[in-house]
Amino acid sequence: MSRGQYVDPRTARSTFRQYAERWVKTHTGEINSREAAERRLRLHAYPHIGTRPLGSFKPEHIRDWIAALEDTVPAESHRRIIVGTVSAALSAAVDDGLLSKNPCRARTVQLPKPGKPRVTPWTADQTFGVRAALEQRFRAAVDTGAGCGLRQGEIFGLSEDELDYEGGWLAVGHQLKRIRGKYVFALPKGGKVRDVPLPKAVSAALRDHAKEFPPVDVTLPWRTPDGPLVTKRLLFSGVEGNHLRVSNFNLSSAEVEAP
Repeated sequence: MSRGQYVDPRTARSTFRQYAERWVKTHTGEINSREAAERRLRLHAYPHIGTRPLGSFKPEHIRDWIAALEDTVPAESHRRIIVGTVSAALSAAVDDGLLSKNPCRARTVQLPKPGKPRVTPWTADQTFGVRAALEQRFRAAVDTGAGCGLRQGEIFGLSEDELDYEGGWLAVGHQLKRIRGKYVFALPKGGKVRDVPLPKAVSAALRDHAKEFPPVDVTLPWRTPDGPLVTKRLLFSGVEGNHLRVSNFNLSSAEVEAP
């Protein structure tokens, strides 16, 4: 008690799952971030350590759990994210006085290594090979991604008023995002609203695309499924004349391989 490490045994009886479920609900940030954290805990943590009382946690329990993860999560970088989520919940438990130390931070607990930081971009042949293999209405998306560095959601949410053909700039002010199975317009990832140069080749590709597949007005909620409705005139649309469904695009393009 004098060292400030006393934990009330009654509160320490709460299981990891009971505490983590409360922690997730108060998790700040985007809805998708909270849902991703809840999904990681539900699929990969609760089945192994969910019923363990917080006060009983020792580093050996975390070591055993991390070892078990190797059987169900092949990618080490993904395992590191899962362990990081559990560690964040346990750190919150320490702050709340339910746990004296975070066992994930013990010297004997070896965390999975992060993914390779170096990214190897596609070659020009690979990029143009994928472009040629896509349906005609999707090909300009490759130009926009490769030429302007936009993410998929930013490309599919690109609206007509964000293009300055004469000035040679493209404004990235929002993205098309899926939340709980429903699509919304939202700020770019990390709120990174920005202007990027619009190369002449990309400008020409987008102009040609707009002539063949005219932009469509799409009305969706802003940021959350119950948010205020916002209308954007999107450059990329599906065959039904509405916004692109990312899952359908990914499924249809899964058979396309870079040469």
